[in-house]
Amino acid sequence: LQDISERKQAEEELARERRIADAETVVRLRIASMDHARDLFGVVAAIGDQLSALHVEHDSCTIQIINSEGTDFISCSRKDAGESNLRPLEILHSLSWEPASDNVSRYPWVCDVWRTGRSSYVPCTDDTSPLPQGLSLVDAAFSHGTLALNRLGVNAFDPAQIALIERFARLLTEGFSRFF
Repeated sequence: LQDISERKQAEEELARERRIADAETVVRLRIASMDHARDLFGVVAAIGDQLSALHVEHDSCTIQIINSEGTDFISCSRKDAGESNLRPLEILHSLSWEPASDNVSRYPWVCDVWRTGRSSYVPCTDDTSPLPQGLSLVDAAFSHGTLALNRLGVNAFDPAQIALIERFARLLTEGFSRFF
């Protein structure tokens, strides 16, 4: 009976790894098809969809691209996909741009995560945060910024979900090395 249980557990783990590998393939293909900065909207949508399919529920998925000096960053999320939000992405033909926003002063942890390469998890924002109170937030570093997911609710992400977010951030590093 124990052998059957162990075998079933091993089969479930293999199936889970196959689902993750399939999700990574979807994201890699989306990144590989990037021709313009506006294609980031499709990449962030693919990441969000694939993470949802892997039971990483979230309210927002955002790619934050930091300029090479670490003095500014641009956020790209599915909700930003409107025509009026394409303008900030136009400067992404290079990673050297002059600061055009107050993002770094408003959200200083983003550049800290990028510089250190260590993910940040805030299980519950409070009234000292510039973000809504009671939000769980994960920022995972990649070569050119962070991948951020948030969800309204306390302790909304567990260690396995954070590890998946970090894994998808590594996919961004692979893809962005050819884009920039």
